[in-house]
Amino acid sequence: MNVRSLDGTVDRTFGGYGDIQYAPAFLDRDTLMALRRVVSLAKSGTELLFESVKTGKVLRSVPLTSGSESVTAWQIDPLHQHIVFSTQQGVTFHTYVLSLVDGSKTSLPDGGDDPLWMP
Repeated sequence: MNVRSLDGTVDRTFGGYGDIQYAPAFLDRDTLMALRRVVSLAKSGTELLFESVKTGKVLRSVPLTSGSESVTAWQIDPLHQHIVFSTQQGVTFHTYVLSLVDGSKTSLPDGGDDPLWMP
């Protein structure tokens, strides 16, 4: 995934060979968040990465799914303390809220494919 700032001060490629990164969003001017899907014999799943815009270094990695379950959409709350995300496995959707503060994950009763934070 390539990120380039409008003023030209940042022109960086994130991820490595074989990485599948998607759904990027900026946490702030210095931190890029993106989903990374890993598919291998040893490990499969999706994680949320926090990467430094300046260095490209992974600052934090938060596992969201494992196995064949994939993340369809995600959003971070305005205070940057929780994310809401939906997963799909086959035709079944689940929606979760994950605390970035303590790592707790709560399943919401009605799953959907495109969760949104509501004011």
